Amino acid sequence: MLTGNYNGISIFRKSGQDWVFLEKMDLILGSCNQLIAEKDNVLWVNIPNFGVIRAVIDQNLYLAERLIFPDSLFAGYNPWLRKTDKGIQVFTDKYPYTFNSLSNEFMPEPETPSFTKTENVLSGIYQSASLHPDYDFYPVYNGFALKYVHYFEDKSFDNFSLIFRKTEAFSNDEQVAVYPGARVPFKLNNFRFQCIVPNQDDVLYRYKINEGGRWSDWSPGTTAE
Repeated sequence: MLTGNYNGISIFRKSGQDWVFLEKMDLILGSCNQLIAEKDNVLWVNIPNFGVIRAVIDQNLYLAERLIFPDSLFAGYNPWLRKTDKGIQVFTDKYPYTFNSLSNEFMPEPETPSFTKTENVLSGIYQSASLHPDYDFYPVYNGFALKYVHYFEDKSFDNFSLIFRKTEAFSNDEQVAVYPGARVPFKLNNFRFQCIVPNQDDVLYRYKINEGGRWSDWSPGTTAE
């Protein structure tokens, strides 16, 4: 039995009713979140933020051949492996790609009406939720992410929105989340605001308290207290 882990692939052997760990597979490192067998001796591995590997293994489970397809080859986000009637495919939030065994490369396919996000993410593993008209919120392999849905449509920065991630009141001994309309005890006399413009680099922020307050200096920090 082969299992994908945060640091590669582990090999187990059945012993009675138990599985006994034997060793780690050589030459494959990183967080392996998908293992798909194309044939008995051909294994596909998906490593997020790295790429997809086609590994030919011998009878001793050693790598005899390895092809690496980096994430940069696939347009879109969250490449996901599937074995379909077309063979081995990689789906992103933009396009499906099909592996051509003659040329050893993935070929993009035109998007069809039957291609949806739900199909792409394999029963909704990465199914997004809309928390804001401009952003999708969805789980990824190591946490959660905000995606700006108009990224390739905008020609300027004028349309990017500020997202509040957390607001809380706190003292030296306690902290509570604050929401619109909440009543906050006087003893919690400090406030912390966390906000961000997702998917953008080199953003500067400033704030003021009340309409007549003074603006703070511009800063790359996304937290104000």
